Amino acid sequence: MSDLAAQSQSTAPQKGTLLVVDDEASILKALKRVFHGEPYRLVLADDANKAIEFMRNNTVQVVISDMQMPGMSGSEFLTLVAQEFPKTYRVVLSGQADNEALVSAINDGKIHRFVQKPWENELLLDVIKEGFVHFNNAGVTKEEIARLKLQINKLRGLNAALEQKVEYRTTQVKGAINKVERGVTVLKKSLYNSVVISPYLNSAFAKNVSKLAEKLAHGAGLDLQQVSHIRYASLICEIGMLGVRAEVIKKPFFTMSGNEKAEFYKQCDYAKLVFAPVPQLQPIADIVCNQFEHVNGQGYPGKLSDESLPIGAKILSVARDYYAYMDGRIDLEKHNANVTIQLMQKFAGLRYDLALVESLKEQTKDQQQDKKDKGISSVDLAEGMILKEPLFNKNDILVLPEGHTFDEASIARLISLEKRFNMHFSILVE
Repeated sequence: MSDLAAQSQSTAPQKGTLLVVDDEASILKALKRVFHGEPYRLVLADDANKAIEFMRNNTVQVVISDMQMPGMSGSEFLTLVAQEFPKTYRVVLSGQADNEALVSAINDGKIHRFVQKPWENELLLDVIKEGFVHFNNAGVTKEEIARLKLQINKLRGLNAALEQKVEYRTTQVKGAINKVERGVTVLKKSLYNSVVISPYLNSAFAKNVSKLAEKLAHGAGLDLQQVSHIRYASLICEIGMLGVRAEVIKKPFFTMSGNEKAEFYKQCDYAKLVFAPVPQLQPIADIVCNQFEHVNGQGYPGKLSDESLPIGAKILSVARDYYAYMDGRIDLEKHNANVTIQLMQKFAGLRYDLALVESLKEQTKDQQQDKKDKGISSVDLAEGMILKEPLFNKNDILVLPEGHTFDEASIARLISLEKRFNMHFSILVE
């Protein structure tokens, strides 16, 4: 090859230039095949003088040179490269490992690596990769290294300070969340107690519905958080009735006029207004406000289809009407458990979820034989215990919601309440 031949071997972004200098055309062709597809520009030269001239006009990261060439020898060429381009990585490719000029060049630091002919392709490729890395790092001085170390130490200090700030902010956020959770707990108590103190609403009805809904939720395989939402939503399922006239509340549903039924269903709209300012209670709101929807899509207020109905609303509908039939809230007669289930089976798949009605039969089968878990007294409480079920006083006022974690203050308040009102709590804890 009488002229320099530049070969772009890859369509990928090129990392730099590899210059190969050898007077034998067969060697250049062989090396061209070795470096085909590599991510750098390959330049082939059959003359050292042409190669050095090319380097004076182009940046070359790595150069490979034969030792024995006519005109300027490889040793002379690499010495010149070392003087003019000290950053360039210099590789000798030779078949004579005992050549005195080669040994001298190695000892004088004129070359970085020696590869003997015939070469191993993988070894040669690794050497070239090493050369590009060396070139990119060659310009880093001791002063720059020291400066980099100083910057790293500063960054470490900043990182430590940042971690302290993050920890402080995390503590603040946790504190804010705890305040919100305490506020929600107080609100839950207030909402339930608002229902209980109404002279037209029955707190025992709400408690029975809540317990049955909890059983149905467990039977449906729901997770603990869903069960908790359903339990509480059922406990305040009549919160919207606070906006309904007493005359309507007292009437069994099937004896109401059309206008009275419309007013009865307005409780869903009133419930939405109650929950609107408290986004933390949205899962509860979805259950309470959709409890009169039917699985056939003909319910109130939105005629939601079965797929769109929250499972909690389906469960509340079944638990609520079970006790509504037994209390005479639906028609003029108070029905026993067996008749109630028969009546509800007629509406299974229409008003009620079919699987939940089947589950209802199982959940109420041994209802009369259900035994209450034995609770403990307030003096036996310890900090960290968690309330398993809502705690009510003798007037059905909610004292603490399910899930409350006892601390020194709440234990002291319970003991004080017992002494003040001469009563004793039976407290179920986990």
